[in-house]
Amino acid sequence: MKVQWTRKALPDLSHLFEFLAPVNRRATARTVRSLTAAPVRIIEQPRIGERLDEFEPREIRRLFVDH
Repeated sequence: MKVQWTRKALPDLSHLFEFLAPVNRRATARTVRSLTAAPVRIIEQPRIGERLDEFEPREIRRLFVDH
């Protein structure tokens, strides 16, 4: 199984960090770590998350991390 980030996802992580870091840098770092670790969970448990039928026949899943 291969996890592939979208072109939009990685810049979104960077923007999230830049936006939140001035408020609470430690919490921001923790959040970004959680988001970047989530794909490991998908590799270990490939059926986790919501399957997005609109992408069939590819098996695309959405995984919510925390809130």
